[in-house]
Amino acid sequence: MIRVRLFREKDLPAVRETDPDMAEEICDFPELIPGSIVIAEERGRFLGAAYLAKTPSFLRPELGDGRCFVRGAFRAVPGDSLEIEASEALLYALQESVRKLQERDKQHRIILQIYRDAKELLFTEFMMDCGFFPRHLMQAMERDLSILSEMPADLPEGLCLTRHTDPDEFAFFKKLSALSEEAFGGIPESIEALRFRIRHGAAVFAVMEGEKLIAAMTTAGIDEETAAAEGIFCRKEYQRRGITAAMMTAVLENLAAEGFRRVRLTLFSDNLPAFSLYRKLGFELAENIIEFHYETKPEHRGY
Repeated sequence: MIRVRLFREKDLPAVRETDPDMAEEICDFPELIPGSIVIAEERGRFLGAAYLAKTPSFLRPELGDGRCFVRGAFRAVPGDSLEIEASEALLYALQESVRKLQERDKQHRIILQIYRDAKELLFTEFMMDCGFFPRHLMQAMERDLSILSEMPADLPEGLCLTRHTDPDEFAFFKKLSALSEEAFGGIPESIEALRFRIRHGAAVFAVMEGEKLIAAMTTAGIDEETAAAEGIFCRKEYQRRGITAAMMTAVLENLAAEGFRRVRLTLFSDNLPAFSLYRKLGFELAENIIEFHYETKPEHRGY
């Protein structure tokens, strides 16, 4: 019989063997929700782990629309004879944690987000059977860095590209947070979460006009050959001047020089301007990703 219990420090080697990235987050990520880290086991045999993490809307609910999102992650040991049963047990444990959060917060809607590859219809059915609803479709795009295009990489006169890898560069991160909030029309990633990612190899590239931040993007290694590009934006009044394209071209060249063979990014499927730009820069569709939601109140589920 599968048992789900709270994570203990002695469980870390088993988590690390199954999912090194999850183990790293369990150890260091500042936004994990206390008491939400669990493992599944059968007669002492490790079957998988799961946790909840705070998102910007959860950390700063006063800035949102009443919805507070938490990000869920779960991973059963792949190929195990009890993989499906363990996955189900871990999902139900995450839902129980969300119910407890909702009981403590009557003012906001607590929504659990989980992202999964959309190509397997059986997995979508499985998630729906567990009480989740497919809410958004996202697209993952990849760029082969072995063939760099001839897109112009020169920024307009007066602008320069800078690279930021110091987690203690507070003044810059405050500026980045404020501008990303304006650019994305939402609540920005917390400075502590960004510092965590930089301590683990991420870098922020920024287009500057003197001390003024114009555009930015973040990169991080997924594995030895693949890098991720995230948080790409440009000030509204500076758009349509080729700045984002020039910034991304320069960053792609930088990633290629560092030895990466490909770069990946994700976007919402209805973001046509971004999709068009990325296609011009040589990105191709790699896969579709579904964002699943779970809410404790049936009247809200799926809306």
